[in-house]
Amino acid sequence: IIAGCAGGMFDSIDEAAAILRGGSTGNGYFSLSVYPTSVPVSLELTKIGVTADLLAAGAVIKPSFCGPCFGAGDVPANNGLSLRHTTRNFPNREGSKPGDGQIAGVALMDARSIAATALNGGVITAATDVDYEYTPHEYKFDKSVYEKRVYYGYGIRYFLKVAELQHITRASEELYIAQPALTQTIHRLEKELEVPLFGMKGRNIVLTEYGRYFYEKLKPLLTGILDLPEQLQTMAKMENATIHLNVLAASSLVTRAIIEYKKIDDEVHFQVSQNETDDLCDIVVTTKLFYNQSLQNQDEVFVCNEEIFLIVPNNERFQNINEISLEEVKDEDFISLSGAKHFRAICDKFCKKEHIHPNIVFESDSPIAVKNMISANIGIGFWPSFSWEQIDTKNVKLLKIANTNCTRDILVTYKNNKTDDQKTRKFYNFLIDFIEKEKNEFGKRRIL
Repeated sequence: IIAGCAGGMFDSIDEAAAILRGGSTGNGYFSLSVYPTSVPVSLELTKIGVTADLLAAGAVIKPSFCGPCFGAGDVPANNGLSLRHTTRNFPNREGSKPGDGQIAGVALMDARSIAATALNGGVITAATDVDYEYTPHEYKFDKSVYEKRVYYGYGIRYFLKVAELQHITRASEELYIAQPALTQTIHRLEKELEVPLFGMKGRNIVLTEYGRYFYEKLKPLLTGILDLPEQLQTMAKMENATIHLNVLAASSLVTRAIIEYKKIDDEVHFQVSQNETDDLCDIVVTTKLFYNQSLQNQDEVFVCNEEIFLIVPNNERFQNINEISLEEVKDEDFISLSGAKHFRAICDKFCKKEHIHPNIVFESDSPIAVKNMISANIGIGFWPSFSWEQIDTKNVKLLKIANTNCTRDILVTYKNNKTDDQKTRKFYNFLIDFIEKEKNEFGKRRIL
């Protein structure tokens, strides 16, 4: 028996099939059962032909099931002997009941030697005594089998699809479920939660306030669960030539650094994400106020302090001013980044400290849009000294904020996730030097 979460692994079954390929387990008392450790493993073994090789040799392919470990599957008969690569071997659970006069033998063995024994008609044989050729296959995880089959409880998967499409018929088609059954599932979910999740607007369904809240909370959780296997594969296959960055602050600065670095090393690849919960990366760029990544002993952190200025139109109101307090501009219209951005939260904190409630007349998630609106004399805003792009002083100018320490700390964390980290280390050092250079260049321009 090759089974369990240890014996039924993809690599074990793959090599066992290589040993048995073209051979036979025989048609006597001996039999070979194979339990893949999971449905995705079973699917991939089928796709690459391993399952066919095993079946052709006389093996019996069983469902992904824990039974052999605790005596619920392939239990040896009285006076029988079971050779198995399983995770556990519980006493008296493999067919042996001494109190009833029964006795059965169990021997734990590696999957390869079990295959060699099967090839030899049940005569115990070590894999090292068999000549065979083996070229390992790469395991490719396919999560679609879970998405199509696993029940996530409370009809959550069905609810998410209906909430996404807000259309029962289209949702039922994409979920491969009858429309009445889908409707009943949603009703059962609403009954269980004791709140209405959907309402009617004309002939269309729409999310209620409860439904929207439920959807917004559930979507990232379920997405995270489904993405876990892929993230684990990413961690296992992090290549030295690819540098994974999680950029939560100063994205314009990091982009400029990458552009410059590609001129030095055009073979290095970059994967840039913006995910506050993603810890599977090589370098994280964020701000101190929002740093919530788990630091490991081998992690390194570079901290750079950046002053924050007011960016104002270069008009008569501000033309001869180099410094101004927040109190003096409390009645001005403000142009701001959207509330989801870290920089916005930091600036809101400054205003709250000075008891200022800015009148925000325009919000955008684009720093360029913010600058253009200020250039058009529509309002004023906050601007980091060097991490965003340089400004054209013809239309706008930077004013130092008086009477308060308006700064932020940019943190660059080196995660040290790789065994061979030469390329990551080289870029990390370059990024630190680039940030310091940009800060110094800004200081020189301010003096001039």
